[in-house]
Amino acid sequence: MRIIHTADWHLGRIFYERYLTEDQAYTLQDFSALVRDYRPDAVVVAGDIYDRAVPPTDAVHLWDDMVTELSYAAIPLIAISGNHDSTDRLSYGSRLLRESGVYIYGMAEADTAPLVLHDAAGPVYFCPFAFADPATIRIKYDEPQVRDYDSLFRVQAERLLQQVPSSARRIAVAHAFVAGGSPSDSERPLSVGGSSQVGTDVFQDFHYTMLGHLHRPQTMAEGKLRYSGSLLKYSFNEVEQQKSVDLVEIDAAGAVRRESVTLRKRRDLRIITGAFQELMGDLTPSSDDYLLLRLTDEAPVLAAMSRLREKFPNVLALEPIGLKAQQGERTTADIRRLTYTDMFAQFIEDVGGRPLDETETQVMAEVWQEAES
Repeated sequence: MRIIHTADWHLGRIFYERYLTEDQAYTLQDFSALVRDYRPDAVVVAGDIYDRAVPPTDAVHLWDDMVTELSYAAIPLIAISGNHDSTDRLSYGSRLLRESGVYIYGMAEADTAPLVLHDAAGPVYFCPFAFADPATIRIKYDEPQVRDYDSLFRVQAERLLQQVPSSARRIAVAHAFVAGGSPSDSERPLSVGGSSQVGTDVFQDFHYTMLGHLHRPQTMAEGKLRYSGSLLKYSFNEVEQQKSVDLVEIDAAGAVRRESVTLRKRRDLRIITGAFQELMGDLTPSSDDYLLLRLTDEAPVLAAMSRLREKFPNVLALEPIGLKAQQGERTTADIRRLTYTDMFAQFIEDVGGRPLDETETQVMAEVWQEAES
């Protein structure tokens, strides 16, 4: 059986006040082409379809386009909720959509059953772990043993596996922070206080586990657990990551082979370091990418952002690392010991690049003395 595994699309994401929906749509066009070429037996989206519980309408339309396209192509879609999704909104119409080969698991239900798909070798059982809050499940379904995410996933795994023949091939689909995983800084924590991690042994009885939540593509448990990673880079912490989707094949014995495929992106996310004049010069090419510019200048640059955007229209942030280094040894106590004249003199030196002369120093001293009297 051939499966495409992806996760963490975060449709409707806002990054430094920029909506990324057009960038997401561009990459999903390439995803659609991959689906048409690869012709998988199923597509799995392991949570965080949207970036927030109430997504903007263009994000909803984008998801609707993808669902419709896969349905028309007669390719089953298996999608679960993530911690960014609204379980109720994502579940809307899910029972009707099943008739079209679209299987959306928004809410964790006590009676959730595995989805069975078939290939030439027989059935494959997909076990969906829809995202849920442990406290909600403990109260709603009277499950006193559910105290954290680890115990919640153990209860879900036990119930799902009870419905799967011991000889059958089985794949888990989950949105979780599995212990030992390497996070980026763009994931929202699953909980405030308490443990949000899930042990790898929760999934030991599955032939393969398709995971979402962590945005860095990574493999765990000797290849049996896999995070496909996010659709795009959603943090400057992720600039070195290669985003991809996974092409997965499971054979008749349950052995899995995986290949990662990189999708095209409208703009990359990059960090460029240099002095202001160096960045504005001919040796630094212009770029339409989303940029964090780290300025090495030791003095402030007047209107740096607006001037840099003439060459780099998608500069999202400036980081004056040179100025920070130059000022790094100034402590709060040092600043408190400065007189008003000293602070003004430092301001002129930082901005104008020259010290106050004797006449200016005398004038400023007289001005401050008069102001304080």
